[in-house]
Amino acid sequence: MRSLLIIFWLFVSPILNAQWNKTGRPHQQKNDYYRAAKAYQEVVDTSDVEDILSYARVLYYQGKIGEAQNYFTILANGGHLKEIKDLTAFFTCNQITKSTKDEEFRMLFGDLYRFSSVRGFSDTMLEDRHKYIVQSSCFNTDDFEDFCPTVIANKLCVVSARPSKNDALGKYKYNNQYFYDLYEVNGCDLKLLRDDKNLPKGINTKLHDGPAHYSDDAKRFFLTRNIEYSDNINLGIVYSELNERGVWSNWKSFEYNTAVYNVQHPYFDTASQKLYFSSDMPGGYGSFDLYYSQLTDSGWSIPSNCGSAINTSGDEVFPNLHNGELYFSSNGIVNKGGLDLFKWDGNTLYAMNSLNSVWDDYGVYFISDSSGFFTTNRSNGFGHDDVLQFELIQQQKPEDTIQVNTIKPSIVKTELGTPMIAGLQISIFDAVDQSWVELPKLDIEVENLLSGVKSEFTVQQDSVKIKLGYLSSDSVFKITIDVNREGYKTKRVVYKAISPRDGKLDLGKIYLFREPDYKPKPKNGKVGLPIVYFDLDKSNIRKSETHKLDSIFNILKAQESVKLEIKAYTDSRASFDYNLKLAERRAKSSIKYLTDKGIDRDRCVFAVYGETNLVNDCGDNKECAEQFHQLNRRVEFNLLD
Repeated sequence: MRSLLIIFWLFVSPILNAQWNKTGRPHQQKNDYYRAAKAYQEVVDTSDVEDILSYARVLYYQGKIGEAQNYFTILANGGHLKEIKDLTAFFTCNQITKSTKDEEFRMLFGDLYRFSSVRGFSDTMLEDRHKYIVQSSCFNTDDFEDFCPTVIANKLCVVSARPSKNDALGKYKYNNQYFYDLYEVNGCDLKLLRDDKNLPKGINTKLHDGPAHYSDDAKRFFLTRNIEYSDNINLGIVYSELNERGVWSNWKSFEYNTAVYNVQHPYFDTASQKLYFSSDMPGGYGSFDLYYSQLTDSGWSIPSNCGSAINTSGDEVFPNLHNGELYFSSNGIVNKGGLDLFKWDGNTLYAMNSLNSVWDDYGVYFISDSSGFFTTNRSNGFGHDDVLQFELIQQQKPEDTIQVNTIKPSIVKTELGTPMIAGLQISIFDAVDQSWVELPKLDIEVENLLSGVKSEFTVQQDSVKIKLGYLSSDSVFKITIDVNREGYKTKRVVYKAISPRDGKLDLGKIYLFREPDYKPKPKNGKVGLPIVYFDLDKSNIRKSETHKLDSIFNILKAQESVKLEIKAYTDSRASFDYNLKLAERRAKSSIKYLTDKGIDRDRCVFAVYGETNLVNDCGDNKECAEQFHQLNRRVEFNLLD
């Protein structure tokens, strides 16, 4: 997130000369990039290097990558790009636009980066060996930034720029978003994080609050916050501590906060009693470096720089520790572009390229050794900065044996002959278009290899419960899964050393992947079209769904003789008549999207079904999780000859 590198609001009023008054620099000095861009657009003088550079920065921070690339190229060709923030922005623009091939870019501009101590072109960067599946979180929105997930008092929380009761100041001029607050994830919604018996009072204020870290021992709560000084507002860290009586203290200011520089992004390691953070304090290797301060009986030690193996001439931000390894983001290492995620194991620096993109990627948080969340502003359908989920791809062959040990065998004794229920989650991932397959139809056979008992059934859901029949705690059984989709092979998984809990077996997840080289057979123009999903009580097309309609547009453009059938649905909430009208609005929004791109309206026919034909048992008066209601808020498409 570009705006999170320095999220402070300057209130100073410097003396500006006449030249500045004719450009966008007065607005830029106040971080008002929207007015700055407008001013530069009207008066920018391409012979003025400072104006070109300032305008390129404004365009880049606004996300106008193609325009910024043009000006950065002019400056680079003239040898005027020197600052690390401009060089990394230039590289990111090129990675996104692909205006110059990587080899040619290195040949033309590589010396600029080497002379400025930007790592990556000449340094060997090892790639993290882990491969992850990435998908969006349902609470993301198209309009507001959501970022830096973390767990606070057993609640999954994120920082968000959504409007709230604290938004009396209006929008932050840097990025035209509201000031950041901490929110608690509530299903697919967010609600302001409020103090309770487990949290200190006054978490959110009128200015920026977050990112945050809640210590593993639940005794300290650290928070990035705007701190007001006499002439400006900087970023600092505040914290609250839980005393022996179970009472949280008032917020304390970290003693190395100052009006001269910024301190942000806290992570407190309970085991070592070290507070890791990012700061642009003097004496570092670049703009923002990573530091740590040791908590002792006499207070916090003088901050120590984490060293040149981690810090660069650019920005190192958002530190996080997992299993003793330090994770952070940097734009001072030429990798994929923007902020990229890296891991430092104490000896070697690794790029987490399975998660990185040409955009900003940061704020990683692990919820297990194989899964977690991170933040990105990549543009392929996620809107502004959004929280994505990741899960490690388990590389297993069909014949591999999986050891499943949910708890100690001695806790529950299960005699032979007792029926058991096993919870098994099956996730299907399309390796070709990098998307999840919704509502897979699965034919499943379970065979107890000891007793020979078999059971067969068909399901159409991404989470199923399997009645395994008669099992003992040391049963060995095989699950065979056939997916009713082309390109997927039958998968067989053998489980053994099962330890039940409360009479149930937790089998975890099985991943099924479509063959990467699979090419669908032609079916006389019949194509399986994607399903477009909608927010609750909304009919506008979400940015995360536009790529699906784009693919339908490409098919219609290539097959001009076919028509498109649109079927619109809702979930079961609201009245039957209201849902029919809502479904009609969703159908018309889908048609408008396609006609705006050039498809003839006469080629589109639609039908509305409202809450009929639900894909699951989430009808009226049924208790269902939000993600299952989401599956019903949809528009389906078919091609007609």
